Amino acid sequence: MEQPLVTNQIEFHLLHPEPINDGTFHQCEKRGVAPMAWSPLAGGRLFDPSNPAALRLAAAAKAMSSRYNAGTLEQLAYAWILAHPSRPLPVIGTNKLERLQSAAQADAIVLEREDWYALWEAAQGRRIP
Repeated sequence: MEQPLVTNQIEFHLLHPEPINDGTFHQCEKRGVAPMAWSPLAGGRLFDPSNPAALRLAAAAKAMSSRYNAGTLEQLAYAWILAHPSRPLPVIGTNKLERLQSAAQADAIVLEREDWYALWEAAQGRRIP
């Protein structure tokens, strides 16, 4: 290929944080490649009441939502993705105007580092070193 790779579409969300640990994001940063996060809401699993991780995330989001003027776990999940230093861009899989507007509001949310880790830990159900 004569043209350099300028993006990489990677599965990345609170329930699938592997690109942080497996070197994918590091490689993107090193090569100046902009990652795109597909399935940023885990295919809806972030909101599944039968999923223990979803229940922990709902509780964590409720506890911090007033600090960020964010009414939904959805907005905090997008903000969590956007806060990663490799600057992944979520691929929004909806054409519903209200969901697009909600997602756009996540760009204004700047998570404190402690809250970013609190969401990650809630999703994983354990402390993150």
